[in-house]
Amino acid sequence: MIVYLTLDHVAYIKYVDNMCWSFKQLRRRKKELPKCKGNFLMDSAGFTELSDFGKYSFDIDEYLTCVRRFNPDYFVNMDWMCEPAILQKTGYSVRYHIIKTVENYHKMILKMSEEEIKRCIPVIQGWGILDYFYCIEQYENNGLIAPYMGVGSVCRRGSASEIAKIISMIKGELPNVKLHGFGVKKSVIGLLPNDVLYSIDSAAYMFQKKHNGRWVTSANGIDIALHDMQDDLKKRQSNKDLQRDFNSPIDYRWQNLCGGV
Repeated sequence: MIVYLTLDHVAYIKYVDNMCWSFKQLRRRKKELPKCKGNFLMDSAGFTELSDFGKYSFDIDEYLTCVRRFNPDYFVNMDWMCEPAILQKTGYSVRYHIIKTVENYHKMILKMSEEEIKRCIPVIQGWGILDYFYCIEQYENNGLIAPYMGVGSVCRRGSASEIAKIISMIKGELPNVKLHGFGVKKSVIGLLPNDVLYSIDSAAYMFQKKHNGRWVTSANGIDIALHDMQDDLKKRQSNKDLQRDFNSPIDYRWQNLCGGV
């Protein structure tokens, strides 16, 4: 399984194989982004956008301009999440959010090259399992099923078994599609067969420092990379920017919106 580590500082890139960056972080970035060892996934920042504004504050053209500038290996459709808190913010129904998600992907396809279409990950949205089936049906009816698709609105649920059941049932509907689980946690992965999810990202993990200065996380393998990163930053005390980052009150940790792993 591929794990995209969600980053917010370029100093961390050399320590990870696969990285995920949000459009929100990249849209006003002046410098180019260093390459990582593996794949680079770019997220559309949909949850933040809908949480803050009840809609996207940017359009498809601006998003694709950023995609073409930073050239990620994969990038996510501008989907509309279906969590109750997001519905309350937008004032719309789950079905409306599903339609907007599929509609945005179709609009993006009309503006993308054939090569870009292969790199775009459309998201299957919903809340109840019938909602996800409805979303799949909308993609199918419009000929928009892709080889690599994401499953959204899952990481903020309280039940790991519920999440695992939803993802498994989606995989049953789309057995030949590679699935990405947005913010899927370790507790969920343990309930799934190995071939259900092709990839996940680290949005649901919390990274924090112990009192002795060591970085820790419950995500398998990532803790080693963060230990190495922390040691390296301490050695480079002459670099004021990196030292400031290391001493930052927020410690550049990833925000955990979903509870413990």
